[in-house]
Amino acid sequence: MTRRILCLLLLVLALPVGPASAQEEAAVVELSLVDQTPLGTPERPLSLSVRAHYPTGRPLRDLTLSLWIYHPATSRSAYHQGLTTEPPTAPLLIAPFAQEGALRAGDTVELSIEHRLAALTARGENALYPIKVQLESGGVPVAAIRSALVFIEERPLVPLNFSLTVVLDPEIRFSPDGALLDPTLEAAIAEGGSIESLVSALEVQPARITMVVSPLLIEWLDRMGSEGYRVREEGGDRSVGAGAPAAAAAESMLGRIRSLARSTAVEVLALPYASPSIPSLVASGLEEDLRRQLAEGRDVVQSLLESDVATETFRPPLSELTRESVGALADDGIDTVILDAGVVPPPLPPDSIYSPLPTVRLDPTMDAIVPDPELDAYVSPPPDEVALRAMHLVGELAALYFEQPSILRGAALVVGQEEEPSGPIVRALLRGIQAPAPRSGWLRPVKASQLAQNVPPETRARLRAPDPPTFSPGYVEALAETRDAIDQFESMTDEPVELPERLRILLLAAEARRFALFEGEGLGFIRAIRATLAEEFQKIDAPSGTSVTLTSQGGVIPVTLRSATAYPVRLRVTLRSPRLEFLEGASQEVVLDGEAHALTFPVRAQTTGRFPVRILVDTPGGRRISESQIVVRSTAYNLVALAVTVGAALFLALWWGRRFWRRTTS
Repeated sequence: MTRRILCLLLLVLALPVGPASAQEEAAVVELSLVDQTPLGTPERPLSLSVRAHYPTGRPLRDLTLSLWIYHPATSRSAYHQGLTTEPPTAPLLIAPFAQEGALRAGDTVELSIEHRLAALTARGENALYPIKVQLESGGVPVAAIRSALVFIEERPLVPLNFSLTVVLDPEIRFSPDGALLDPTLEAAIAEGGSIESLVSALEVQPARITMVVSPLLIEWLDRMGSEGYRVREEGGDRSVGAGAPAAAAAESMLGRIRSLARSTAVEVLALPYASPSIPSLVASGLEEDLRRQLAEGRDVVQSLLESDVATETFRPPLSELTRESVGALADDGIDTVILDAGVVPPPLPPDSIYSPLPTVRLDPTMDAIVPDPELDAYVSPPPDEVALRAMHLVGELAALYFEQPSILRGAALVVGQEEEPSGPIVRALLRGIQAPAPRSGWLRPVKASQLAQNVPPETRARLRAPDPPTFSPGYVEALAETRDAIDQFESMTDEPVELPERLRILLLAAEARRFALFEGEGLGFIRAIRATLAEEFQKIDAPSGTSVTLTSQGGVIPVTLRSATAYPVRLRVTLRSPRLEFLEGASQEVVLDGEAHALTFPVRAQTTGRFPVRILVDTPGGRRISESQIVVRSTAYNLVALAVTVGAALFLALWWGRRFWRRTTS
């Protein structure tokens, strides 16, 4: 018996070893996917190419690239298992393709195969097939990668709605005087940069998408291209002229984004002007500022991109949202928000056999589009796995579709420029979801607003409780005081002036989400605005150091004002003195237009002597611009005093006359 067991053990050890895991197979040769046909049909063969890198070792000869196609994945869990381990059942087919040449140490070669899918056509079904591509040398596996193939034999009746949202919202740091504080934006729009690669992907593989745009990004691209710009560096500011290559890159990028926005396939959403944290504004009592941020953001994007902007669908910056801020957005007419995966808990129980819908209801007037976490996990692959992970992502969408292929379903994905390498993964994904023929349309790209309409939410969900930073009471008060100062300044401009609106926009920039954490930087914007207003107010010259003499009881006090502003200003001038009666009122309005203007105030002196008169210069809204003083000298007799004096003199005259008469009669 012992000898029999030993023989059986030796026989088992002598049997060929089954395929190892992908990690073990990749130990000798590094294999990466270059390109793959994501969708197979009876008329369309599978084309696939890989890149093999052989770091070190003896030459590998007699190379074969084998295609392994396994039984269809009947669930998402089975699909996931097929991407990591060998399925428990034997493959449907193994197709070897001999490759010419050999692999020597240090070589990197590209290998390709093409295979008609007659075996899958014979099965007569739409299905998702896990596949493996294995490189062998002399029949021995040296590397393998696992992918997926969607095969469509019959046109689906109910395609899967898929919404891709691309967010262009880089953090742009700049000083109040208009200088970039770092070269991050220059790098992002340069060739291969995070924004340029995303835009390039959308240009190369156009599809129905939703594009969320930062107004500050668009505004800065316009400024950089048309006016040039400055970048603050350690040695001082670096100036870039309007015709320089970097400025031309900004101008070109704005044009490219504008072209995308004009496409009927692209839905454009505008972020709030400075991309503030919505919860921070609401928690700080700045709901009115939120409305200003939303309105200004839409105006900037619509004007500079020359395209319509959707107003009922909204993407909160960084996907930050609270229950309180939902109500504030609903008050502005927004009924659908686009969130990141994980912001809303899955609306289905953990033991559900089906995937959750991409839409949930947050409150009676607000729906949310929420990406599937399984899809989101594919967004940021290593650079050398972009093509493979894109195929995995397409397979994930197919696995979701095949869960319930005859029921209206949907999926969503949000990609931003901060998720590297976002451009290549978007390009590969868009290429993978393009239907090669009408009959194979198992997946239908839609805009975010269409997804919310086509796949209405069935459940209500609560937002996870975030802990957003809030502005301090002092910062909120500084914002309010500065906004009031701008309003007061505008009230004195008799004609439309650009400065107030420019200062209001600069104040919106002080509400950027960064400044909720670094208020000192935001206070720099507030101080700059106040300094600009103070400089303008100082251009109003009020009289001081003069004196006026009234030689009679009534008279006129002249007041002369001058303005050095380049625009007409309307002011209210008020005189204050308890010793004067102002016969036509103590206040007058005047419009100064670059020349001296004299006002006259008819008065009646209440006393004689010297006394001060205050001159107050205010805006029509009541803000004090300046205060000065003149001295009035009144030499006129007061009627009451004169009557008293005359009366006293008459009394004395009568008294002395009576005494004199008594003496003469005695």
